[in-house]
Amino acid sequence: MKTYVLCVAGAVLLAAVVTVICPSGRMGKFVRGMGKLVILAVLLSPLPSLFGKGLFRFSDASVRTDAGYLRRCADLLEQRDAPAVEAYIMDTFGAQSAASTEREAKEGFALLKITVKITNDGINGQDGHINIVTRVKEALEERYACPAEVT
Repeated sequence: MKTYVLCVAGAVLLAAVVTVICPSGRMGKFVRGMGKLVILAVLLSPLPSLFGKGLFRFSDASVRTDAGYLRRCADLLEQRDAPAVEAYIMDTFGAQSAASTEREAKEGFALLKITVKITNDGINGQDGHINIVTRVKEALEERYACPAEVT
């Protein structure tokens, strides 16, 4: 009861202060009307508890993760990643490739794996392509911090 009286007194005091400071035009009328509504709401706030269950009860709700939405987001990121990996390999090593990525369908969408097939290593010399697979694999693992499979 003490809390209720303090709430009503506070609302009335706040409305009085707002009434003193607000302008006298149309905006002033609006602000004073809102102050009256706030006081009315504070005055009527104990009524729902007097009539039993209460009008403003919220049922217990649980929050669940939408796995389908997360998977869709991960798929979109995977589609975006493949051209970026291919461009990185082309810029760094001068090799054409076909890349695909796998992302986790959870918070953060961490990269799980990068798979790359080098289609043209860009090296014309004899045995020059042997070392490029290892170099690309190491560079991808360092850059993206996930396992890479390069063939």
